[in-house]
Amino acid sequence: MYFKKLTLIIFTAIILISVACSKETTITEINDSNALVGSGSIVSKEVLLAQFEEIVLEKNCNVELIRGTEYKASISDYSNLVQYTKLENIGSKLIIKTEPQNIILNNSKAKVIIYLPEQTLKAINILGAGNINFKSQFNDITNIAISGSGNITNEVPSVTKSLNISINGSGSVDVLKTQSQMAICDISGSGNIKLAISDILNATILGSGNIYYQSNNNVTSIRSVITGSGKVIKL
Repeated sequence: MYFKKLTLIIFTAIILISVACSKETTITEINDSNALVGSGSIVSKEVLLAQFEEIVLEKNCNVELIRGTEYKASISDYSNLVQYTKLENIGSKLIIKTEPQNIILNNSKAKVIIYLPEQTLKAINILGAGNINFKSQFNDITNIAISGSGNITNEVPSVTKSLNISINGSGSVDVLKTQSQMAICDISGSGNIKLAISDILNATILGSGNIYYQSNNNVTSIRSVITGSGKVIKL
């Protein structure tokens, strides 16, 4: 009886080990087959775009926004990776993504420069770890959203009546060079927002994120709801 039980235990252990090894091998094979390592020189290609009002960045890459004479984009990366950065117009949105989505691009240097001839851009949405930098003046942007660890910055002074900024995660928004009359800011997580306002700031923080505001005038109204260690700080 003892011998039979011992034999059964050993047999069961062998089966479990075999299954585990099989799963590990399968996972490794899948990862290896879907992973590409950037090599060769950095190349670029241009694509024409339709008019859009919102940019949705789903890819981990750097994006620059520049005023131009037509709607177009320049995409650059290693010569064997550049083909996997896709820009797609869907309705009023421009989607920036990796295609196919299940592919893994190691050490990618992907960069997208987008040229816009008109002040039609109203919203920015980052899903993930991408970065967007405003290299020209854009006065009509009213909505900025980040879900993840992405970053948004502007380098050129701009003016807008109102801004709605939301961060879900550890991302950051630095729009100190955009003067806004009113701003509604929401943070869930550890993200940070920096902005310039003249009149009204409504702030909601859930977590450890901070909202930094700059004002040349006496702000007429600051309303804040904070749950956690986050703060609203005047610069």
